[in-house]
Amino acid sequence: MTDGSSQVTLTFNIYQGDQLVRTERLNQNVIKVGKLPSSHLRIDDETVSKMHAVIEVTGPGEIHVIDLGSTAGTLVNGQKVNKHQLQSGDELTFGGARVQVTIEAASASSSAAPPGGRTMPLGVSGAPSSGAVPSAAPPPPAGALPPSGRPPARSSVPSPSVPVPPPLSGRPAGGSNAPVDPESVSYTMVASGPAVSPEEVETGDQAVEVVIMWGARSVIHVSHLSPPRPFAVGDESNAKGKATTDFLIGSEALGTSRLPVVVESGGGVAVVIPEGATGSVSEGNQSVSLADLQRMGRTQPCSEVQGAVQ
Repeated sequence: MTDGSSQVTLTFNIYQGDQLVRTERLNQNVIKVGKLPSSHLRIDDETVSKMHAVIEVTGPGEIHVIDLGSTAGTLVNGQKVNKHQLQSGDELTFGGARVQVTIEAASASSSAAPPGGRTMPLGVSGAPSSGAVPSAAPPPPAGALPPSGRPPARSSVPSPSVPVPPPLSGRPAGGSNAPVDPESVSYTMVASGPAVSPEEVETGDQAVEVVIMWGARSVIHVSHLSPPRPFAVGDESNAKGKATTDFLIGSEALGTSRLPVVVESGGGVAVVIPEGATGSVSEGNQSVSLADLQRMGRTQPCSEVQGAVQ
């Protein structure tokens, strides 16, 4: 449903001392900050960590900077923070670099429906609504032009060829300005055609899916390993400087330069559970915590990670 971009644009003015080095405009949901070439907001400073911080955007009023255990730390308006909500005009400090932030929400025109009035059906619950479903105009006759200076007339009956979005529900009665908790808003895709036969899209091949998330809502990376194979995270590299891990996470945050997530085991693969990790394993409708899994004797020591089980 999303391509990773948000409805908010952040402008970053990056200073070294009093000199403006450059300006960046970004609109990702998760903005990675650091001195790695892959960082969205790259800071060329020796005191900045490879993966220094992330800026998480969930809405115009929900923008947070989160320090990733960096050596120099992250400051907002001179105060050291771990996680802090940002406001337009805030000044961030990463190592020896100062970054001024300007927050700009998308204009109404940028979120309007695409030309031609065609709208992809999208069901939304918990969002504000005017209580009525907008009507779509039928296509005009071939060669017909609207009168000069006047918009084309709209029919009260939607055209069968133009999908009409379902009514929005969950809004308190009594006006369109009632505030809505962003956490209560959910989105669902509405089917626009018959279901596809599973035989056409599914096979019996085994696969392992690795999903890396920041918090409970932001998906940073997804890998499908088919056939199943080992998978590791970290910032380890070989003699030529090439990364030897599947996903880059700074050792400052990870505590090691390489952490296996999936390893080979008995002709197949196993998931590594590091010492102190929390979580659960789901089998059908049952969920078992990692601690209970170990007490039941269903794990074994991991030979690749000291103190871990698999």
